[in-house]
Amino acid sequence: MPLDEASVAGIAQTLADREQYARSIGLWNIRHAIEEGRVAPDFLAAIFPIVAGMLNQEGPEVDVAGCLVLLDRDRAIPILLSPECLCLDNPQLEKVIDALNSAHCPIPHSVLRPLMEQLEPLTGQYPRDSQYAAAVVAYGLNPDPDTESKLRSLLESPIHHVAESAAWALVEMNGLGSLWWDICTIVEQRAFDSLSEPQQRYYAVNSCHFDINNGGLRQCFSNSSGDRYDLAIDGLRAMNAPERVEILEAARTVFGPEGPPQERGVRRSIVFNFSSQQKEFLSGLDDRYYASKENVEMRLSVYAVDHKEAFIRP
Repeated sequence: MPLDEASVAGIAQTLADREQYARSIGLWNIRHAIEEGRVAPDFLAAIFPIVAGMLNQEGPEVDVAGCLVLLDRDRAIPILLSPECLCLDNPQLEKVIDALNSAHCPIPHSVLRPLMEQLEPLTGQYPRDSQYAAAVVAYGLNPDPDTESKLRSLLESPIHHVAESAAWALVEMNGLGSLWWDICTIVEQRAFDSLSEPQQRYYAVNSCHFDINNGGLRQCFSNSSGDRYDLAIDGLRAMNAPERVEILEAARTVFGPEGPPQERGVRRSIVFNFSSQQKEFLSGLDDRYYASKENVEMRLSVYAVDHKEAFIRP
């Protein structure tokens, strides 16, 4: 995309549209063009101030800050670290913190700690809980002597998003931010058996949890996650999630006393031919699983941190 006045004017007009949806699409198009390498540097430089002008105007649904970092990281970071951006009055506060976290740019403690103190009593109110959760992750990326104790205290937060973010902040703090990518790479390039036992449990729980949330227990049994269903139960037990263990153990009885067959094709055939009574039984267990207060995402992260040596890259 070469630089010309017409194209810059067109982008500026889209980003100034009265409809938030149009502005959001405009930013998405810019990001997409950058990621595909279709934008010339002079065009990026011309668009930058237009996007920067949106930072304190848009709602939390529009990621202006992330787009700004893609346009020019070096120019964007000082702007995002400014008091005007890192304040409760900025509707883009969550996206600003997320962009700084993604860029692995530490927020100074002199700014971050007071911001967290302002946000913490407001958690439970939209969008303060999400803003606080983003700040918690930032704290993990730039820790001080008080960070671990603070993060561990937040694991008990009744707000799932805050508890999950505190756990993920512990992951980042311990240098395990790429743990899922590392696990999947080992499975793809070597074999599942090459994983350590804690990694195997993590993989099994994460895979089953994703499939159950996406399409219920029948989807889990039909997909590859069902190959390691019993290992997922063991993992949830190790992660102190007794209610979810009980639900999964009840579900496996639909196959009889031996539980789900290891062979996926055999298992799929059985699932396909479930009776209406069996489907209803599993549907009831789905509802119980969805209603459970046991935070699996938080437990996965804490489990990885507590077994750090088994997750560090070889």
